[in-house]
Amino acid sequence: MCKLWPGREGWGAECIPPEFQQQSVDKRLAPNRAWQGSPAERWAQMREMRNGDYYQLHIHKPRLISRIELVSQGYRYPKKYKLQIKESDIKHWQDVGEFKGPIDISFDKPTELIAMQFTITEPMLEPKNVYGQSPSWSIYDIRLTEVRLFGKFWKRVIER
Repeated sequence: MCKLWPGREGWGAECIPPEFQQQSVDKRLAPNRAWQGSPAERWAQMREMRNGDYYQLHIHKPRLISRIELVSQGYRYPKKYKLQIKESDIKHWQDVGEFKGPIDISFDKPTELIAMQFTITEPMLEPKNVYGQSPSWSIYDIRLTEVRLFGKFWKRVIER
């Protein structure tokens, strides 16, 4: 069963690299933490959100997806973002649209994709922390719901 419907093996993520070299040692900056590990772990941008920041996930093989949900906490997600998807490695990125946060998208018709990219078009600016900084973007888990059994009956979240 595992080979028929694989889990998250081979998934890989990237995002805008940290601004300062000293931040690169912080484990929370590793983009794969957004879907690896326990719910207590997370990927965090470790700075204020900015217009143009992105998070990209490549899921290794084409999957028929009906819902994309990026689990975050409270206000630690973009106010508005643009979603782009890629159907295969040889195809170009396609714009799906601009959405308001939190990131939770259900497709009207299941969509085959191999990668997705979320780009901030309007960052969340409030609430400010004690230093007057806007929140950073954090992702605690990525839940992709895959349509199985001939694309009609069974929808299941891809798990570890």
